[in-house]
Amino acid sequence: MSWENVLKMMIGRQFMEALQEKLGGNISGGMRASKRVSWGTPQNRESRELIYDGGSIKLDLQKDSKYKVNANGKIFLGYNLKKMLEEVMQYLESGEE
Repeated sequence: MSWENVLKMMIGRQFMEALQEKLGGNISGGMRASKRVSWGTPQNRESRELIYDGGSIKLDLQKDSKYKVNANGKIFLGYNLKKMLEEVMQYLESGEE
């Protein structure tokens, strides 16, 4: 992956703010240091939650650097938050909840 593509990637805060812009609600959480740092695990963990009128969306950074999004009980996994944002919005707009 080139450095230009890395710069284009979305971070967790941007992902949640984009959802908040569409859905409203309040965001809580952020980056936190893990209690035990060992080789092969991230030093910082990200966990954010958006609570809005239609439910809640939770974003977690997994140990393997994969993002996990829980949108009202539906789980999305991936590394690219831009693609995941599209998938989550399609799911919420489709009314499959």
